[in-house]
Amino acid sequence: MSRKDKWTTTKYLLTFLSGDDESWRNQLSDRQAEASKEAYTGNPEFSHWWVLGACKELIFDVRDGKPYFHAIMYSLDADKLCIKLESLFEIFEDSNDLNEIDEFVRQTLALSYAQEIPVYPNTEELGNLLASYHKKMLIDGFTTSDGNGGKSRLKLSGGPGKNISDPAYIKKINATEYVAPSDIALIKGEIEREFDRVENTRIILTSLRAAIDGLEHLLEPKLRNENEIQEFLTQNPILFGVEYVRIIPKHQLGAEFEMDYALERQSGIIDMVEIESSNLPLFNKKGDASQYLVHAEQQIMDWISWIEKNNPYARESLPNLMSPIGYVVIGRGSNLDANLKLKLNRRNLIFRGQLIIMTYDDLLTRANVLIRRLEGT
Repeated sequence: MSRKDKWTTTKYLLTFLSGDDESWRNQLSDRQAEASKEAYTGNPEFSHWWVLGACKELIFDVRDGKPYFHAIMYSLDADKLCIKLESLFEIFEDSNDLNEIDEFVRQTLALSYAQEIPVYPNTEELGNLLASYHKKMLIDGFTTSDGNGGKSRLKLSGGPGKNISDPAYIKKINATEYVAPSDIALIKGEIEREFDRVENTRIILTSLRAAIDGLEHLLEPKLRNENEIQEFLTQNPILFGVEYVRIIPKHQLGAEFEMDYALERQSGIIDMVEIESSNLPLFNKKGDASQYLVHAEQQIMDWISWIEKNNPYARESLPNLMSPIGYVVIGRGSNLDANLKLKLNRRNLIFRGQLIIMTYDDLLTRANVLIRRLEGT
């Protein structure tokens, strides 16, 4: 349907009359009342719907903590015989009940939306408050009289509804249809949040790529320096996953133990890391776990046992050190054949996620998989 098709039927607006000539105003009022009988079924009532229909726009405002609307309305100047536009009324709910006020605002927004009467905030600062009322109206609906002394809960059939929270809704907007100012404000907010998410993803991707390139470079046989590799991991916790935001090196567990690293997640939860050389083998020639791997595993298990026995004391310096995951990073995955890789997987299954054995190549693989997920590939 074209926009012009909406105007195949004439729409009559009952307008207020102004002017100094009372006799002339009365004549026009009588003529208007008589003519209205032809344009309406029965006599139109001075209702919420009728008042809003005679408006060019509404202006949302707040006074003494209560929302109200300035009605910018058409009126007929009887002296000059021309249409005037002015702020004629203030529309508000004369109640202190917050629920009643909320319902009044939502009803006003819905009836205005249905008649394509735009509602603007009086100031930029009120834009978010108006948009929040508008969103509740679109999603939860509004209450109005059912004509029998009761109330009915209704929702607009032509509005965006819950789609207003989807930034992709902008693709569905039809240029021939009415879009409320608050629709634009809500869509703008969702798009801004989407831009922020995209920007955060871009930053993560850049950090991951730099960390991968750096670790791959340090792991080259001719350049390998274990101290530099460990220092690089300290500076790039993102290699363990985007949930980790900080590495705390050389954290003491009482007088007995010292972690290589404590890993802090975004939530504050702490996990642990035992770092071994990238040159060390995970398995010996017989295919059994090497002494280096067993030693690293035992280190993690000793830390976990100490934390369980000394929980309150352990949490004095790291409050979120509770049931941590322990990582062992050792050796190169490229040195393992298919059989040894299977053995490593089974060994990890035995620890049921409490201890995770990773090679330096696993760190790189994990980071590359995360990049592909963030890129949607």
